[in-house]
Amino acid sequence: MLRAGCRAALARRHLSSAPEGLKQTPLDALHRARGGRMVPFAGWSLPVQYGRGHLESHLHTRRHCSLFDVSHMLQTRVYGRDRVRFLESLVVGDIAELRPGQGTLTLLTNERGGIVDDLIVTNTAEDHLYVVSNAGCADKDRAVMEGRAAELRAAGGDVHLEVSDNALLALQGPSMAQVLQAGLPDDLTKLTFMTSTATTVFGVPGCRVTRCGYTGEDGVEISVPAGRAVELAERLLGCPEVWPAGLAARDSLRLEAGLCLYGNDIDESTTPVEAGLLWTLGRCRLRPTARPRVQAPIASPEAQPPPPTQVPKLRPQLRGLKHRPPQCQARSAGPHASPKRRPQPSVPHREAPAHSHGLPRCSHHHGAGEGEAKAEACGADIGGAPPPAACRHPGPRGHTRGHGDQRLPLSLPGQEHRHGLRAGCAQPPRHHAHR
Repeated sequence: MLRAGCRAALARRHLSSAPEGLKQTPLDALHRARGGRMVPFAGWSLPVQYGRGHLESHLHTRRHCSLFDVSHMLQTRVYGRDRVRFLESLVVGDIAELRPGQGTLTLLTNERGGIVDDLIVTNTAEDHLYVVSNAGCADKDRAVMEGRAAELRAAGGDVHLEVSDNALLALQGPSMAQVLQAGLPDDLTKLTFMTSTATTVFGVPGCRVTRCGYTGEDGVEISVPAGRAVELAERLLGCPEVWPAGLAARDSLRLEAGLCLYGNDIDESTTPVEAGLLWTLGRCRLRPTARPRVQAPIASPEAQPPPPTQVPKLRPQLRGLKHRPPQCQARSAGPHASPKRRPQPSVPHREAPAHSHGLPRCSHHHGAGEGEAKAEACGADIGGAPPPAACRHPGPRGHTRGHGDQRLPLSLPGQEHRHGLRAGCAQPPRHHAHR
């Protein structure tokens, strides 16, 4: 346990530069005290793993619960009466349709329809929208948002941005609800997937709890004042079910869940259609009168994804670049390529990353922003061999849909996955697609 004086000092310097020129999160001293191996990642010093190792950490998250420090991610509050109009001029989602406390995964796109970043936008019950975006894209995200806000204000609009210095903790795993409920004044069962609430967590006020994650498990992300972050993290890690986890486990968990990584699976040269993320486009935004950022990705017939009949039915052990269909082999020499495969921690066949036929599954929230940085930090190859065809279920009109319509082989051997994401699962997942 760190003393109160250490907590205060840690909070004061959490944005200062480390000796290597890296920024530190409020939990930096806690990571080191618990044996975290620190690595540079997207301009930050973060733990890649702890003493028990990557595999044990991965499996513990699947079986119990792990705590991840994702404080490097950019948290922005958007105020003003025109805040909804402002965000809808930048992203492809139906922000106006969000109920109080509801969030959505959406895409920040350029005028050509290329993906600048993927974001979580929450309509808080207060007077602002809460936006979480990737650390590796923080500078360009802020430039885009501040530039657009200035344009809107010059035209008489009312919008302004506030960057939060809160820490962000991700508690992920099947034991999450049991652990967190003990520290909440409210009933956690009322907090459904992709909803958010401002509350007190284990006596720490000023927290925002959002039910989402980047592991394929039930989980929450907790935005907590920086000065109380160590206190809350220690309280959570004091539960026997909770282990600290690092970048390596986070990467293998998201790969196993088929979730895409910005900078590796998607980037500014990729449109939502090419990425298989057409489901992120809000229905109201698909009208002919919608702005170019929304219309550009779907304007060209050539941009449509391949129909389901073109998806090869591969045995899991045969996944690899040489089995990719002809229309995808042209990309094998690019940034999506990967000549390697490795054993998947939770299932007895070899894994492949999310991107296939340009159809990754994107879900909040990675915080990397740079696939190459994550590969270097984790010692993992996260390139582009396709997952088995059983992992891809087409939605209406043949488009692959998101988290709620996937059936992925995530469970431990002989066990149905708790969220209905396993191949052949007859029931829809408990956390249905929000976007």
